[in-house]
Amino acid sequence: MAVSSSNQHAPNKATRFVGVCIQRLGCGLRANFTLRNVIKHIATEMKYQLYDPTIQKIEVLRLAKRLDDELLYLRDAPNEYSTFDENMEVEYLPEGVSVPVNPEMVK
Repeated sequence: MAVSSSNQHAPNKATRFVGVCIQRLGCGLRANFTLRNVIKHIATEMKYQLYDPTIQKIEVLRLAKRLDDELLYLRDAPNEYSTFDENMEVEYLPEGVSVPVNPEMVK
């Protein structure tokens, strides 16, 4: 996923964070989600409120099914499982194709 949010301190007044969604909590106005990515060998997690007015855009970049609802175990896994390119673009699935299951097994 990628989240673009406004940031008054950024040069272009917006920031974009790309990561894997490891947790989604709450419902309604209290709903939030956590994204994780490894940037320059440092694991980074960002927690966003789903209805935060500073969020400009939420994009699903790669759609894949996982067997678990929450991926909190990625915190203890090697960094290679949580590393995504900051400039990652949307990967489209062909029409009528079911969502693929992610075959990666975390050691």
